[in-house]
Amino acid sequence: MPKDQQSTHQVDIWYTVCPVPAGYSIGLGRGDFAAAFADRPVKLNNIRTHADRAVRETNYNHSQRNGFREGGNVPLMWARSEGEDVRVLGILPVERVDQIAVGPNSDIRDLAGLAGRRIGIATRPNDKIDYVKADDLGAFHQALRSIGAALSEVEIVEVPITEPLASSLSGSSFDVAKQLRAKGQKFRALLAGEVDAIHISAWDIEAHWLLGTRTLFDLRESLPASDRVQGSNPMVLTVRGELLRDHPDLVDDYVAQVIRTARWAKANPGEARRRIGRDTGMPEETVPLAFNPQIAETLEASLAPDLIERLSRQKDLLLRFGIISNDFEVADWVAHGPLDRARAIVEAEATG
Repeated sequence: MPKDQQSTHQVDIWYTVCPVPAGYSIGLGRGDFAAAFADRPVKLNNIRTHADRAVRETNYNHSQRNGFREGGNVPLMWARSEGEDVRVLGILPVERVDQIAVGPNSDIRDLAGLAGRRIGIATRPNDKIDYVKADDLGAFHQALRSIGAALSEVEIVEVPITEPLASSLSGSSFDVAKQLRAKGQKFRALLAGEVDAIHISAWDIEAHWLLGTRTLFDLRESLPASDRVQGSNPMVLTVRGELLRDHPDLVDDYVAQVIRTARWAKANPGEARRRIGRDTGMPEETVPLAFNPQIAETLEASLAPDLIERLSRQKDLLLRFGIISNDFEVADWVAHGPLDRARAIVEAEATG
């Protein structure tokens, strides 16, 4: 952005990241954003590591003014449904492990065998936004629909994760011990015979390998991408509306840096995978297996019509499952200008 069009008084920008593959997270870890705004009247503040739990919770409810976020889509759709002033800047499809699994000695051999059986659905009863429930219900719904079946034909058994999402503060943005305790709940229920099948995603794959649970159905291998929507697929880059209205130049420059870092990752996939491993809590070797071998090369968000439509289908599922209460038009929620202008900034730099 030309200097004569830049904001001149100090602005507090808040950012938050999720344990997902994202150029945004990589850029923050590399110091790209601090460098990009070093000579600007901007203070960057980390929501995730703030001492106040109420501030940390804004990672999910999107109420922190002047905030950016790139991550899963369920919290932001809940926030939009509740009237929060948040806009979509970019959408990113993420190929990841997405499977239905059964115990090592299960007699269930295919999806049809789930009829009348118990499926474990993780829930977060002590959090306002139950994105894990949305993820599990969505996976079973899409898997069963592929054979002409429905959730009404299975018994849903809730597996509660009682530790609140923002209850603790660790030295990093993510509390690894808390993440492991949470993912262990469904596997314990499965191995104890309390449920007959569970949904596993990229973040569960190491436990799946370790415990010898068996893949019953692989959504990624069996369904077209257009039929697979989950909490982290697609991921979404968002900004609070007041920051976009009051300081559009900062938003444009922020998105431009997201693009630069995504393109750096594409050019440096090895180092990018290592950083994705750090951001997701996975060993580097696990990253291409949990996501896909080209994950580091596919981190640049867009606003392609098919991605907007995919996000709209996810919104419809969240309404159906009762995760969000109020309907809205996804297309009206998208702000195209910042991404268009940010791309122009980066392209101008590339051409000198």
